[in-house]
Amino acid sequence: MEPTAAQCQAAAEACACFNIRRTARLVTHVYDEALAPLKVSSGQFVILLAARILDAGTMQELAEAVSLDRSALSRSLRPLVARGLLSINVGQDRRRREVSITADGMQLLADGAPHWQQAQDRMQAALGGNGFEGLLRMSKDSFAALSA
Repeated sequence: MEPTAAQCQAAAEACACFNIRRTARLVTHVYDEALAPLKVSSGQFVILLAARILDAGTMQELAEAVSLDRSALSRSLRPLVARGLLSINVGQDRRRREVSITADGMQLLADGAPHWQQAQDRMQAALGGNGFEGLLRMSKDSFAALSA
């Protein structure tokens, strides 16, 4: 028996995946729009932030920091390496690949700060201060619980 439209509507309304993905796409759009003048996506900006935080972390550490599997991270790194924003070097153990942010990558982070702040401000305006803080708290708490 085929599901009815009403059954599908009820499932969609109760589905964490459906609702979180839909919200995530809108949030991503806000940040992508703000970062567009830098010709970098929000996902790429997040990778640059994580690379700076890790300071020459391994591919595995960077993948974990941004919650991507290594193959998806490798695909995401290509344009950043091609633009000279990141470098990938062989570690002391030749099997280790270390990802480092370059001077150009650091400059992009500096140039991106006001664009990122514009996105932050837009999110806070749309959600209100308590809503924005609640979204961050819920997101961090949910991530911690689901990744435990």
